[in-house]
Amino acid sequence: MTTETVRSDHHHPHHHLAVTTFVSRFFRSLDVGKIDEAWAREYFTEDVRERTPIGDSEGRDAVLRHT
Repeated sequence: MTTETVRSDHHHPHHHLAVTTFVSRFFRSLDVGKIDEAWAREYFTEDVRERTPIGDSEGRDAVLRHT
């Protein structure tokens, strides 16, 4: 795989749909879901870094505490 392949492939419609679906599920889960460790594992990697207006978080556990 070349750099050009990666550049052209990331614009593929199925990638757009996958990202859109993931983001929609994430925001819906904030409204209706149980926010716990299982939720955090579904949406964040262990080494996540988050920057928000209320502060920064590093790591899935920190993100969970601030959600």
